[in-house]
Amino acid sequence: MTKTSKTYDVLIVGGGPAGSCCAMALQASGLRVALLEKTRFPRNKVCGDAIPLGVVRWLSRVDPDCAKALQNLDTIAPIRTIRLVSPKGKAYDRRWYPDSFTCKRADFDAFLLNWAAKAPNLDVFMETAVNTVDVDATGVAVETDNNQVFRAKIVIGCDGSNSIIRKHLTDTRIDPAHYGVAVRAYYKHLSGLPPATLEFHFIKGIVPGYLWIYPMHDNTANVGLGMLSRALIKNKSNIRDLFHMALESPGLRHRFANAEMVGKLEGHSLPLGSRPIPVSGNRFMLCGDAASLVDPLAGDGIGQAVFSGIQAGWHAQHCAEQNDFSAAMMHAYDEVLAAKYRRNFAKRYLFQRIVSANLWLIGLSFTLFGFSAKSHLLVKRLID
Repeated sequence: MTKTSKTYDVLIVGGGPAGSCCAMALQASGLRVALLEKTRFPRNKVCGDAIPLGVVRWLSRVDPDCAKALQNLDTIAPIRTIRLVSPKGKAYDRRWYPDSFTCKRADFDAFLLNWAAKAPNLDVFMETAVNTVDVDATGVAVETDNNQVFRAKIVIGCDGSNSIIRKHLTDTRIDPAHYGVAVRAYYKHLSGLPPATLEFHFIKGIVPGYLWIYPMHDNTANVGLGMLSRALIKNKSNIRDLFHMALESPGLRHRFANAEMVGKLEGHSLPLGSRPIPVSGNRFMLCGDAASLVDPLAGDGIGQAVFSGIQAGWHAQHCAEQNDFSAAMMHAYDEVLAAKYRRNFAKRYLFQRIVSANLWLIGLSFTLFGFSAKSHLLVKRLID
């Protein structure tokens, strides 16, 4: 079959939050941009579906109308409270930030991509998976599974934890010590759901990790379990078995007695931001999960995907203005991410290691400090 060739200034691989926000950051650049997405939206995406405060703030920087429209979607559920539950069942509630909400990723991701696609300088190619990536002195060539070749001056990898761009252009390999695994399912008829509250349950025998219960707009709940890969390997555990064990724990059994799973239990890998990896090089940048930006303590990554996508878009425009796409020029993007995340992630990774090895610290904090400022600090460390 004859291959067709298309030429752009910027190629974005991946249509999730990082890719869509990267495209939005380039909408006034005057550059010709192509976004390649391997699936067709809306598509299912395994996630906790919690959208943090920073998402609205950063969207407001690139497209205020998009930020307002997002907040007015009928598929979001506002969040007002965080509840942390210790292994002994002691609960701590903390008022959460405004402009935080839950939204199923199928809806959230489709909204962002549809909004980004309005830009006249962007062409979106759905069901277009990347097979190979080649970089030379003249530019980037990406070959897809439908016999198309896309050429550009720069490629931005927003293609998730199994990033093809990262695999082809860096030497980064999976390290179980810096990877997590999560499973999640939706439930209806779950009892005892506190209004507008994200629940985190630390359960004896399931460490290091936690079970979450997040309310959705349609009166279902997103219920999931996240664990460290190294712990699962060390203990020869199956995370799906641990998930069902958690639902049978004394503090949760009664709440799931009449609950009904909607769909199936699905899993996803989490590349943690607890080790430095190359996120740019000659004619490329990585964003979101492709750049291993998942919080090593809380396990979230949507805010980081949005931030890194926007920063990559802005930096790509700067590189085009200077006509310099060298590794040295790209390094400024690394420095932006390092300043924003690396030091904090290192601290959170250390805290994760301490708490996961001494789960009793959570219970002790509640026993000794109750709802004091010290207990407040523990919650802040765990989920901020």
